[in-house]
Amino acid sequence: MANFNAKEFYDLGLIIADAHDNECGYRTAIGRVYYACYLIGIDATEQKGWFSQKYRAEDHSGLCKVLKDKGPRGVGDKLRDLVELREHSDYHIKKRSTGDCQYCENVANSANLVDKQTWERAKCIASDILPKLEHIYPQQHK
Repeated sequence: MANFNAKEFYDLGLIIADAHDNECGYRTAIGRVYYACYLIGIDATEQKGWFSQKYRAEDHSGLCKVLKDKGPRGVGDKLRDLVELREHSDYHIKKRSTGDCQYCENVANSANLVDKQTWERAKCIASDILPKLEHIYPQQHK
């Protein structure tokens, strides 16, 4: 059986956001584009010998760190931002008052926590870093 092509998550995210122009669609789409980047990043950095996945929550921050240290310029920070967007989209169903989420802080009280603007930010980040992640170890992602 062939390896799963993680870029399909990115493509599916675009389809979902287009077909479901609402908060639920945007939340789901953000998760898919993030996981496309995450899985391609994990695979590429493992193939380069930069990172070894441990299948724990820390893998997400670990990947961001190794990309910041060894990856293409700016990719680690942008992936970190995409992680935060994905966490906001997956976990925040009401505005957090603790001030630990920049995305909750930027939403008006009556607005959806995840809207088209949130989705566009995630899509922009993913479309920027995905080819850079694929380029780290290109023969894996053709």
